[in-house]
Amino acid sequence: MAQTYNKGKVSDMADPTCDDSGKEVKVIKSEDALEGRKLSWGKLRRIDSLNLEAGRVSNIQTHGAQIGWSRTLLLAFQSIGVVYGDIGTSPLYVYASTFTDGIKETEDLLGALSLILYTLILIPLLKYVLIVLWANDNGDGNIVVISIAILIMLFSIQRFGTDKVGYSFAPIIVIWFSFIGGIGLYNLIKYDLGVLRAFNPKYIIDYFKRNGKQGWVSLGGIVLAITGTEAMFADLGHFNVRAIQISFCFVLLPAVSLAYIGQAAYLTKFPEEVADTFYKSIPDPLFWPTFIVAVSAAIIASQAMISGAYAIISQSQALGCFPRVRVFHTSAKYEGQVYIPEINFALMIACVIVTASFRTTEKIGHAYGPMG
Repeated sequence: MAQTYNKGKVSDMADPTCDDSGKEVKVIKSEDALEGRKLSWGKLRRIDSLNLEAGRVSNIQTHGAQIGWSRTLLLAFQSIGVVYGDIGTSPLYVYASTFTDGIKETEDLLGALSLILYTLILIPLLKYVLIVLWANDNGDGNIVVISIAILIMLFSIQRFGTDKVGYSFAPIIVIWFSFIGGIGLYNLIKYDLGVLRAFNPKYIIDYFKRNGKQGWVSLGGIVLAITGTEAMFADLGHFNVRAIQISFCFVLLPAVSLAYIGQAAYLTKFPEEVADTFYKSIPDPLFWPTFIVAVSAAIIASQAMISGAYAIISQSQALGCFPRVRVFHTSAKYEGQVYIPEINFALMIACVIVTASFRTTEKIGHAYGPMG
């Protein structure tokens, strides 16, 4: 029988009680008993899966609570480093996955760009940011050896909590968005402002008319533009609705939209380079800085899935839909930021197996595209 802790205190019970099997269970009677055992809160947090650290703060912010704008903006900044790694790195491979046989007509490029833009607007923005995020239950709802080493390192730092991880990763992702947005704007101005015509949805209709079945098949590449969208909802417990909306609308959406638009402008002049559009379109002086930031952003891309898994398992356990595991609250300021060692370890093993088995991003992309 687990002991119950609330607001830093242990529930008072006059006498030992019995569980369902009739066995006598010893219950700590008061906070004095804890002091008698000379247990620190740090030690308690390591041996019990209940919300110990969160319970210590009497004014802890639950997901549905009204919090100030300063705290919301801090959460928005953290969310950039946690939520958007996946969807934010999609410009690395979307065009290559869409035009696997090359670009036959410039009009097809405009059709694909129009599909990407409206996919971003309709699904991540309209569906998730403006609608789905409000439908929450209080917010609870390459070289292979090196890759494996990076994965182990990534999972090893999860125990420090969303606060520290978010603050560490957010600057890298902000720099990444600055790079892809800036390069996209540069390519748009330099190569072809005419690609802005893709905001006319007529190009989507024409694209499918021209390409027929092949146009529908190419959607497997287009859908990669929104991979990780669901992380906004899955990770909502770590942040709040306003924080996600602010970071998506003012950081992610402008940056990735400019990235896709700029790549389309570049491809109008160099359609033969569609297989490696992102790196080919980078101005020479920025190539290596962008490459380094791209690698860092790709490593961070897994964070959205990791944090989302913690939130989902935590709530599933609260609803009695998952076996009991240790759930550590890593923030004394925000209730939804949790860490689950068992899930962290299981995810690490699964990712290592997938990386060792597929070995290349091309094979993983082929598997992921049709499923997406």
